[in-house]
Amino acid sequence: MQEEIKKKIAEIFDISGVESSTSEILEKALGVFLQQNTILKAKLSESKSFCDNIAHRMDELCGELAALKIAEQQNVVLTTDNSTLRDEISNLKNQIVQKDSEIAQCRQQLQLKDSELGNVTNSIESMKEICEKYSQIDISPMYSRLSEQTKEDLKIYFPNRDAIGLLSAGIQKDTVYQLYEYLFTCIKYNKLENYDDLFAIVESLFDIYNKGRKEPFVFITPQIGDDYDSSIHLPKGNSTGHQISKVWLFGYKNTQGKVLKQAFVSVN
Repeated sequence: MQEEIKKKIAEIFDISGVESSTSEILEKALGVFLQQNTILKAKLSESKSFCDNIAHRMDELCGELAALKIAEQQNVVLTTDNSTLRDEISNLKNQIVQKDSEIAQCRQQLQLKDSELGNVTNSIESMKEICEKYSQIDISPMYSRLSEQTKEDLKIYFPNRDAIGLLSAGIQKDTVYQLYEYLFTCIKYNKLENYDDLFAIVESLFDIYNKGRKEPFVFITPQIGDDYDSSIHLPKGNSTGHQISKVWLFGYKNTQGKVLKQAFVSVN
């Protein structure tokens, strides 16, 4: 089992051909994420340099604009019919308009770069969180405790999946949905042999998925004794009571408050 996990990790992160322990392979896998962070940091440095150049150019343009305005004021004071002076004043005004336009464009570019910097910074922070989360989560012990029948059932939903494959699936929405539905079906039909471990795996994958999203799922986690609410709760079996006696599976909704899945509960 250990060798299969090592091989699967190597295939996922394209680091095959290296004889290493599981921990060393995990370190190399995390190294892939850290390399992406290095690339993002380089882009951040490049954007900052570009912004510095924009700011320097704006200072130069402001200086030129001030000089042009002073020249215009001096020319306006001269009350002469000399056509040459009038032409110069006209040219100065045109130059002022042009410089004002250049400054406006520089400001727009600076705003865009500020936005890019923010996006790069957010991406770096998101990658750090995902790397930290992957380093903390190990579903191998939970997966190893599953019955052989349950593992076979999982392969129906996720062909060629093992513990490492399921962990990598934590960033894929459809896979997370399917595993949630599989657990829901097991609970519904009282196939509870592997309930605790399956619940822990599903919860871990949802946690991984949420870490990589700007709009993560919001969990619906009722407590025993709470009043039953059909808008956010789904009863297990035929229940006519009004209070929750057991919470089988959390529900979830989007950040706008729309319920996507009701919490699965028993009601007395």
